[in-house]
Amino acid sequence: MEEIHHTAKKDAPSGTAITLAEGILAANPSLNGWALQPGAPEDALPIAAIRKDPVPGTHTVTYRSAVDQLSLTHVAHSRAGFALGAVLAAERIQALHAGSHTFASLLFPEAGLIWTRAHDFQTSKVYRKRDPRCLGVVIVVSASIAMGYHLTVIDGIPIGILSTVGAAFSMMATRLVTKRNNWGNLIGVLTTVNTTIVDYYLGNQAALLTYPVSFFGNIASFWFWRKKGNRTPRKFDNWYFVNAGIATVMAIILNYIGFSGYLSPCILDPRIWPNFG
Repeated sequence: MEEIHHTAKKDAPSGTAITLAEGILAANPSLNGWALQPGAPEDALPIAAIRKDPVPGTHTVTYRSAVDQLSLTHVAHSRAGFALGAVLAAERIQALHAGSHTFASLLFPEAGLIWTRAHDFQTSKVYRKRDPRCLGVVIVVSASIAMGYHLTVIDGIPIGILSTVGAAFSMMATRLVTKRNNWGNLIGVLTTVNTTIVDYYLGNQAALLTYPVSFFGNIASFWFWRKKGNRTPRKFDNWYFVNAGIATVMAIILNYIGFSGYLSPCILDPRIWPNFG
């Protein structure tokens, strides 16, 4: 993104640029906030703030790929438009309820309240500091402790603690993978082992068959991301349905084998796995 203003403007980037960036970030979880150019991290939305007289205000949002790019630019020819906007806002705000409002609630009164609340959350300090995932972890751990679930012990194994910690790290892994961070895949490998133990001791007999699929899948993802580097998701194509179909068939077969006890005599033979008897 690029914003150009006159040299008398001291703040950078402009408020309009920040508002545009917040909208883009809300729709692109792979971006890790915004940052001024030069020096913006690779995973952040870069904003170039240029000061040049006598420009009243120009904002450009550019979507760039390896083969083409699309730019959307708004150019203010004078400050008269800003003044007129302030007057229109003062006229329309009288019809709204008391409180703080954005221009969205002035332009679209019916949808403005919903958008304003969502926007206020997204621009809050909690959201901008990327604490929602940490907040989710705190909620899970707090609920576990409040209900006493963390005290659950089966056959001497602290299932409650393992389950709580596993759920917390699983949330972190999902968030990191969504942001194209390969650490999410690595954490996913560890949480899969943890979840296998927890689910089996809670009665999921198919855990020893189904979770290894996730285990090796996370390992493959971690290796592939690390080697290739390009973590852009595939397009929604026929391979999506092929993979979904294969996964569904495997899930049905493995769960049937696990819960029907079809292979239990050989898989869980106490002579081979005495601790699982």
